[in-house]
Amino acid sequence: MREAGGGSRPGRARGGPVRPVEERPVRILVDGADPLTLTASPGGLEELAAGHLLARGVTAEALREATFRVAGSTVRVVLPASAAGRPAVDAVLREHLRAGGVAHVPACPECASRLRRGRAAPPSAARLRAVMAALLDGGSGVHGAALVGDDGVVHTVEDVGRHAAVDRVVGAALLRSWDPAALGLATTARISGEMSYKAARAGFAWVASRSVPTTLAVAIAALVDLPIVARAGSPRARSFGP
Repeated sequence: MREAGGGSRPGRARGGPVRPVEERPVRILVDGADPLTLTASPGGLEELAAGHLLARGVTAEALREATFRVAGSTVRVVLPASAAGRPAVDAVLREHLRAGGVAHVPACPECASRLRRGRAAPPSAARLRAVMAALLDGGSGVHGAALVGDDGVVHTVEDVGRHAAVDRVVGAALLRSWDPAALGLATTARISGEMSYKAARAGFAWVASRSVPTTLAVAIAALVDLPIVARAGSPRARSFGP
């Protein structure tokens, strides 16, 4: 299951002139639903779309059976006709926005029921330091995210957007049928409520970040006993949750 170094990795200039980091609009078209538009680094759009749609309410089963067709910066997603997650994709997306995004999740039993519990414990402080050190050098202008298993880093991505980076690793685990309950998510970015929700929706076992979580992130993680390790890789590391 090891794919360390895979994914969409924008080029990094080392010692050269400072250049803008590439960022493109990406359109995701799902059957008859309204188009979704986000911005991200180029490449790996199937994984990006799969991870983004999972967080928006489409089921993992439907996405594993879906067909992804990429043309330029547009991803057309055709869900299986019999899939339970096909439905009301448009209604699911609209309801998510109407309710105020993930801010309502801690007070919504139905929303909490869509989250999944992982089973692996966060690695030791020494292993986390190694993982975080390998993610980014801090000067590349992009965010890094990785899936980490018992044997170390399984898959890494980089993206101009921290949410897009998380979507990519969620999609990678989903489309490769990796067991998310045995994987943790490591990221260079602050853990917002949205990112905590994405990790819990995917079923990851833990989250670790160089930065800190928000109060909403901690509240959402508590619904599924998802440990969050803040300031991972530093002497100031602190765990929130079990």
